[in-house]
Amino acid sequence: TLLPDFSMGYARLGSIYYKLGDLVQARYYWDKALELDPDNDSLRYFLHQIDQPDEQLQIDVDTILESQDDEMIDFLGDPDTT
Repeated sequence: TLLPDFSMGYARLGSIYYKLGDLVQARYYWDKALELDPDNDSLRYFLHQIDQPDEQLQIDVDTILESQDDEMIDFLGDPDTT
């Protein structure tokens, strides 16, 4: 079960839905995570990016994953371990 006050759980659910292409559910869970952790800049960044055209959003996410930015990979979930 999901802990109701664990923002990272909601953030990860948002990332899973994003990877599945369900931007509505991704936004819902990222918004919920941001309510619980309002200082999380990663969440703010992805909520901003989700409003960009699809081509630009994909390029930005690919660039982050290729950069091996530990904070962003932790937020998104390491694709090699999820």
